[in-house]
Amino acid sequence: MTRRLPLLLLPLLFACKGGSTEETGETGGVTETGDTQDTQDTQDTGEEVLVEVDPEVAYFATRLPMELTIATSFLTNGEADGCPSVRTMEGGVTLLTGGCTDDDGATWTGTATLTLTGEASGSLIYVGFGQGDFTADGQIDVDGNAGLSASMELVLNQDATPTTITYTNYGVSDWGGYGSALFGAAGGTGFVGTLRYGGEDGLDFTASGTMSNTDDGCSGEFDSGTLSLSSSQGDLDFSWSKDECDGCAAWTWQGESGLACEG
Repeated sequence: MTRRLPLLLLPLLFACKGGSTEETGETGGVTETGDTQDTQDTQDTGEEVLVEVDPEVAYFATRLPMELTIATSFLTNGEADGCPSVRTMEGGVTLLTGGCTDDDGATWTGTATLTLTGEASGSLIYVGFGQGDFTADGQIDVDGNAGLSASMELVLNQDATPTTITYTNYGVSDWGGYGSALFGAAGGTGFVGTLRYGGEDGLDFTASGTMSNTDDGCSGEFDSGTLSLSSSQGDLDFSWSKDECDGCAAWTWQGESGLACEG
């Protein structure tokens, strides 16, 4: 089975760059993928409940804190009368405020506060901040281009059905390297930490793995790497190998397999 899912943060990234989603042929939201795999978790009552896990959405969820950081940095280049509005204050603080509709007709909500503590170092605090089908609450801390950690909650609305991803001490060893690889340059990173897929009654995954890319201009697809999301219901595994520069990662989960792809 082969399925495709666009990068979940394309609406934000294109908004930052002044472009549109027409280049990808997608609307930027989460595309309908059809069937999902059922896993089981245990509530406080001791009863087992079904938790639906879409492997592709779980894969892109591992990348959202990094891509949200990149998108927010673009947004801080906006204007005071723009949408979201940008206000620069003393102490290296920049405030982004939604509650408006931008020139492309997208509605923004909440606030995002960027506090710089050094060159490429600082914190991002989100309060209901987002656009359309994506909102963020919580904090991301960046230590130069070396490391990034996230303790936050992201909500993705798929056809009015919300999927909540909660991050606990989740991070990457080199988010600058990840950003370079994302745009086709040499770089890479490693993943650690925990994310909960599905909110309060969801399934906990512990992430571990690495990815790398050479300077060949092939954006979105890594030369090599593996990522494992381990849970009580088994491992959701991803792997990369350079082939057609199609931006795809192969996944396996509960005896099934497929592709998670850009665009």
